[in-house]
Amino acid sequence: MNQYHVLNDIYISEGIVRAVGIETTMKRLLHEIESTKRRVNALEFKVIPELKEATAFITMQPDEIERNEKVRLKKIKAKSRAWSLFYFTRYIRWGMNVSFNGQ
Repeated sequence: MNQYHVLNDIYISEGIVRAVGIETTMKRLLHEIESTKRRVNALEFKVIPELKEATAFITMQPDEIERNEKVRLKKIKAKSRAWSLFYFTRYIRWGMNVSFNGQ
C-alpha cells in the first residue's frame, strides 16, 4: 500500500467516526424531542385542565360562602322574629305592658 491509500483510509475512518458521532447526537436529540413531547402532552391534557378546574373552584368559593352566609342570616332573623312574637304574645296574655321602642 502506498501513502495515498493510507491517507485515504485515514480520511474514510475519520469520516465514519464523524458520521457515528452525528448519528449518536441525532439519536439523543430524537430522544429529547420525544421526551419533551410527552411532557407537553402531560401539561396540555392533564396539568393545565386540573389547574383551570382548581381555579374555577377557588373563584367560586367566595360566592358560595356569601350565599351560605345570607341563608344563615335569614334563618337567624326568622328564628329571632319567631321568638320575639312568641314572647310578645306571652306578655300580652299575661297582661304586661310591652313596648318595643325601648321605653
